Amino acid sequence: MADGDAEPIAPEEVDAQRVCKTVTVKALGNTPFWFRWQASVSTADVFDKFGTRHSYDWEYSDWNLVRNPQQPSQNSATPSTVVLTSAINDNTSLLKDEKQFVYTMCPRGSKI
Repeated sequence: MADGDAEPIAPEEVDAQRVCKTVTVKALGNTPFWFRWQASVSTADVFDKFGTRHSYDWEYSDWNLVRNPQQPSQNSATPSTVVLTSAINDNTSLLKDEKQFVYTMCPRGSKI
């Protein structure tokens, strides 16, 4: 990608009921953009780290992104690959000059 780079990192346990995966979008140039990046995020490793739960529910740090599928799988046996595509409006700051945007997606669930 010419103007930016989006990279998911390994999931991290936040607390006993939540594991999160973070995607950091970095500007590589000085032309402002918020509409030209995309990242594919597998949720399989999130479920692997989280373990078996009663049920799962997803939460997000920001709703101003396009997610496909809109709601990732809540079934650990059939994890999703979610494609994130930039902001859907200009609530997210324009990125330039090495600025970053951090997006977090976390399944929540109680232990069985």
